[in-house]
Amino acid sequence: MSKPEIKLINYLTDVEYSYFDEDPDNDPTRAGDGTYYQLPGDDSWNGPYYSEEDASEDARNTLVYAEIDAATAELQKDGYIRLDNPEDAEIRYAIQAKGRFFEIVSQDNIVEWRERNAYPAFTVLGTVEFDNGQETFGHFHRAVRTAAEGIAASLGFEASGVVPRQVYDENAVTAMLVHETVREMIAPETPAPQGLAAWVKSMGAMELRFQCLRMAEEIDDIYASFKEFELDGVAFDEEFVPAVLFHAYDFCDANENTPPKLDGGVEGAIAFVKRHYNIEAELPAGLRI
Repeated sequence: MSKPEIKLINYLTDVEYSYFDEDPDNDPTRAGDGTYYQLPGDDSWNGPYYSEEDASEDARNTLVYAEIDAATAELQKDGYIRLDNPEDAEIRYAIQAKGRFFEIVSQDNIVEWRERNAYPAFTVLGTVEFDNGQETFGHFHRAVRTAAEGIAASLGFEASGVVPRQVYDENAVTAMLVHETVREMIAPETPAPQGLAAWVKSMGAMELRFQCLRMAEEIDDIYASFKEFELDGVAFDEEFVPAVLFHAYDFCDANENTPPKLDGGVEGAIAFVKRHYNIEAELPAGLRI
């Protein structure tokens, strides 16, 4: 399925600006008596502002973030995750497919797509320059799509996207919890499972996040195997995730190519949770589900 055309929007000429005595959307929370702007395709107005200059500056900022959000949403549907590097002002996306790691990196007016080799080495597969003149938006999104199509072509997929697997919202949230917990565990003077620090050190940020996502999917499966009342009072983020990471995973043989494994698999982890939280097989007296 082909993707929709990415339209270019100039915030000076394609955005409508107008003065209204009263709010044009009849919004009682807005005072009216000011300048408003309307983005192409929108039915509502944004404002009010003291001047058209103020309105145009806000319209520009809105388009900056809207374009990044649109590009990010499109890539996430194809299985990418976003890994920015604020220190380098980079926007970075990564994906794992067919056992290979790829990333799309944007900095200034250049988008580059790469294949990761043994960390930190990588091979540049292609680059594209885009107009970054700060007036017209859509060029960045087009460049990112070109990069994604280049990666898809190198894998033998259709240019419409890679989509190696669907990442569900709950797994993504758990993956963030896993990553956060792992980073806390490697802090000085913090108890950590044997081998965890060496595992983290063996890979880059992208590989670590993908392995955290894999563990998150397993942890969600483990949690979902229990009835709601069985884990009543157990905080998922503060108790359940750290306990499973600390006691149910084996990090000793893990590295950038071999994710940590559950001792005894998912069934072994479920047995650990039952022991750890003293979960009985039967319903508590008087409880019905």
